[in-house]
Amino acid sequence: MTDIENKDVEAIGEEVAKTKTAKKAPVKKKLKVKAVETVEKTQAETVNATPAPDPVVEEVMNQVQVVEKKKIMFVASEAAPFIATGGLAEVIGSLSKALAATGKYDVRVIIPMYSDIKQQYRQKFQFIGSIFIPLAWRNQYCGIFTYEADGVTYYFIDNEYYFKRPGCYGYYDDGERFAFFSRSVLEVLNFIKFYPEVLHCHDWQAALASIYLKTIYCYREEYQFTRSVFTIHNIEYQGKYSLDILEDLFGISNDYRYLLEYDNCINLMKAAIECSEKFSTVSLATPRRLRTLTMRTACRTSSVKIPSSSAVF
Repeated sequence: MTDIENKDVEAIGEEVAKTKTAKKAPVKKKLKVKAVETVEKTQAETVNATPAPDPVVEEVMNQVQVVEKKKIMFVASEAAPFIATGGLAEVIGSLSKALAATGKYDVRVIIPMYSDIKQQYRQKFQFIGSIFIPLAWRNQYCGIFTYEADGVTYYFIDNEYYFKRPGCYGYYDDGERFAFFSRSVLEVLNFIKFYPEVLHCHDWQAALASIYLKTIYCYREEYQFTRSVFTIHNIEYQGKYSLDILEDLFGISNDYRYLLEYDNCINLMKAAIECSEKFSTVSLATPRRLRTLTMRTACRTSSVKIPSSSAVF
């Protein structure tokens, strides 16, 4: 080759060499270093950065823990403001409201639906259903009405045969009327799916609710944790009946005769005291009167202790 051709070849070789050199490490090193720095920076930011609060998680953490309220069912033959003949109604009306106002209790009250209940309230009652109540050989209709006020839920037991009469008491069949009412209470609890920790029964008219709980319903699983409290308002009326009608009228087996018998007759108040975990009075004079009554003999055969003063619920 001529000198010119040699020079051209050398020039081309130098250009190729420069091109190869330019394509080598420096560019790759820069990219690699940059990539490593980017990864390290991203990791550092991930470790050191404070994550933004998740509003859903924060809301859950700020929620107040809900504690289930204790359930109480008051069982009585009257309650203010619906119908009242004396102090019993006032106690039921005021005590239920006071307990509900604390926010710690789910308070409910159940009474018969008398025809004399004030119309201004009756027109607001809501019918929620009906069932049939077994009472000895009978199977009686029971309508269930409800009404809510001042944080208290009220239930009314409807049966016109028993309660569509003037007044509340003083009828020849009061024993049967309030036996039906008391048995209805236990059946209604199952209907509304409300099983209270405390079944608070008042006076002889509701005494059978405590008695039925311990003689019939205690064998049913859903009633296992229900405890009974019995309060005496008027000790002059104790629910005394002949022993001959224990099974036929009240539907209680003679196997439990020992619970109800006193002074050769049925005494519903005495039996309610025996069947309740606690009992109380609304007057300081009542416990003293209890000590002077011949009921002391019956109480000696049981675990019941007569208090020296009225118990506070």
